[in-house]
Amino acid sequence: MRSTIEKYKHLWSYAITAFLASIAAIATTMVLVTFKDLPQIENLKSYTPKGITILLDKNRSKAHEYYKERRIVLQSDQIPDLTKKAFLVAEDWGFYDHFGIDIKGILRAVVANILQGGFSQGASTITQQLSRNLFLSHKKTLARKIKEAYLTLRIERKFTKDEILTLYLNQIYLGEGAYGIEQASQIYFGKSVSQLSIAENALLASLPKNPNIYSPFKNTEKSLSRRNLILQWMQQRGVISEAQMLTAKEVHLPQEKQTTRSKQNYFTYAALEKLQEKIPPHIYENGRLTIQSDYDHALQIQSESAIAKGLQAYMQRHQLHAETNDLPQMASLSMDIHTGHIRAMVGGVDFSQSLYNRALLALRQPGSSIKPLLYALALDRNFTQSSFLLDAPISFHHPKFGRWEPENYDKTYDGYIPLRNSLEKSKNTSTIRLLQEIGIAPFINWLRTLGITTPIETDLTISLGSSSIYLPELATAYATFANGGYRVQPSLIQKVTNHTQDVLYEQTSHAEKVIDPTTAFLITDALTGVIQDGTGSFAKDIPCAIAGKTGTTNQYIDSVFVGYSSDIVTVVWVGFDDNRSLGFGESGSKAAGRIWKDIMQFHCQQDQPGPFLQPKGITWETVDHETGLLPTKYSVNLTRQAYKTGTEPTDQCCKPNYDTPLPQAEKP
Repeated sequence: MRSTIEKYKHLWSYAITAFLASIAAIATTMVLVTFKDLPQIENLKSYTPKGITILLDKNRSKAHEYYKERRIVLQSDQIPDLTKKAFLVAEDWGFYDHFGIDIKGILRAVVANILQGGFSQGASTITQQLSRNLFLSHKKTLARKIKEAYLTLRIERKFTKDEILTLYLNQIYLGEGAYGIEQASQIYFGKSVSQLSIAENALLASLPKNPNIYSPFKNTEKSLSRRNLILQWMQQRGVISEAQMLTAKEVHLPQEKQTTRSKQNYFTYAALEKLQEKIPPHIYENGRLTIQSDYDHALQIQSESAIAKGLQAYMQRHQLHAETNDLPQMASLSMDIHTGHIRAMVGGVDFSQSLYNRALLALRQPGSSIKPLLYALALDRNFTQSSFLLDAPISFHHPKFGRWEPENYDKTYDGYIPLRNSLEKSKNTSTIRLLQEIGIAPFINWLRTLGITTPIETDLTISLGSSSIYLPELATAYATFANGGYRVQPSLIQKVTNHTQDVLYEQTSHAEKVIDPTTAFLITDALTGVIQDGTGSFAKDIPCAIAGKTGTTNQYIDSVFVGYSSDIVTVVWVGFDDNRSLGFGESGSKAAGRIWKDIMQFHCQQDQPGPFLQPKGITWETVDHETGLLPTKYSVNLTRQAYKTGTEPTDQCCKPNYDTPLPQAEKP
């Protein structure tokens, strides 16, 4: 019997030992799993919180902010002692005495929770909050609590109290999208934390407990109560006097957010996309970058206003209402002719409804706005503004369309007319004949020279703008004329630096001379004639030197206007995304032209650009406008026109009421 009992004792002993060993193994496994993949505390030595990326405008002033966590990082000596003490009073007064975990605080919280019958009080120290905010989730699980305690002790061993407090004050979320005390100070009070009063410091210190509930913008009563409680604690801890407390309690809460961040628009959004294209993701994600651009906020606002006005005018012409979705889209792009830097850009009628940027991405037919590019090639090949072109009905067999009989916009024909007049009146038939004479292949090569890289059709319709191109390409070609024959590359951002001023990206393209300066000046002079006497005459009252051209495609599908001053080029497009007709009469001068005029009129008043610079080798001549020849006593309309020296007209114009057509000038 005794041996049987001893036998069972041994069996129970083995069972208990095995059970305890299993428990220990399970516990060990749980600990290993819990602490698996914990972050390296040492990385905090080089920790840089995510910050704000700033877009600078043409004056190197802050134009826009980009961020995922809106934060401005401060060093310890930049944080006022009063601010530090306000947060210590509110969150962890024993911070400098405990080792990261406040045992007394935990016991006080346990007693308070028992007495109140719930979990109204926590006992997280500042170090615990920091470890949770940096490395862990906010889920209330045992595993998270264990990890938090472990990380807290590690942080306390590796860092000084001052370093921990500085990290905390830069990291803490304080509501309204603000991370860190400096950004919160800017949002709540519109000033730096170094300028805050006692009451303002107390308000910031009241927010970590629950930024949403205690926000002065969302719950005035609770915010005021919490702030005053912090002031009372500050007085009890000897941080402020009773008189200071009473005075601070009388201070009103802030009423509205203070922010310098501008509203997102097509330019700022496109600049962000370009930044993401140029900068590695891990650098971009951390923020704290500075983007240099030539963004002109005033011109951007004017461009948006001009497009809104243009949309309203279109709706009135067609008796449409804002509630309908059956509205056209509109886009504009303004670019510095000397650098290619984009100054303003609108990619659609409503950024909040469509992020698609038509100013950059839409492939559309330019219509007659392509004609100056052909006429420039003619002038480069020793045609002059007085060279005669035949404006008469014409017929072709087109491989796609069959019989093609292009007409002039107004369906009238003037016979032999000067090249300048053909461009001013945007004649189609004379333009087609000009391309016939010059050749399709040379013209396409010329388009490439001017910066148009998209595929181009190889038939005569390209003289009327049948091949779709991008608006920046069209702007580049016109900028080449305005810039004396030098081609530039369009760009949104020019330079990106980090918070230590290291250059991460810098634009390297420069203006390249691609055509003769005299050719560029001659086409500019001809395009001033479009403004003064041609299809762009609606803009002749703009108070600076400007040149430009309309563009209208078949069935009024696309309405375009492109033009420039001696400073910028602006292109405007109006149309439907699905290529529907805008409606009868919605020409380049009506739909797009009025928008262009509003933009350029503002530009001329704001920037006051000078006259177009005249290169060497140009001679001016007063001619009869109708014939382009030297005037006689019968001439009624005289025009002063530019010529390459040695090519100015020598013949006089004909007498009135002549019956025979004007002879065609000799062609090269």
